[in-house]
Amino acid sequence: MEHDKHNRHNARRRTEKAKRIEAAPEPAPQPKELAHAEPSDLTDSDAAMLFEAAEAFVRAISTEDPAQGEQAAIERAMQAEALAPFDGPVVNEAVAFLRRMGYFERKAA
Repeated sequence: MEHDKHNRHNARRRTEKAKRIEAAPEPAPQPKELAHAEPSDLTDSDAAMLFEAAEAFVRAISTEDPAQGEQAAIERAMQAEALAPFDGPVVNEAVAFLRRMGYFERKAA
């Protein structure tokens, strides 16, 4: 008898969970652009390109005058010749990566 009660309880919980899953909205499809990709979605060539862009950006921004402001230095560095081989989204993701890693906070200190 106790066993039947336990089975009914588990069956009810599974049914309720299934209803919640069915009622949940479908997640919006995410763009697979490099700027929005998950690390697991990046191919080796994408990751290498992102690393090269970040490295080129660090070299470019290191020549900028920090007294004129971080954002101005970022904008000037993005126009640097060293970043010419990279697409805009790749450069933007490299800047976002450097922000996440705290590069700009360390540079200012």
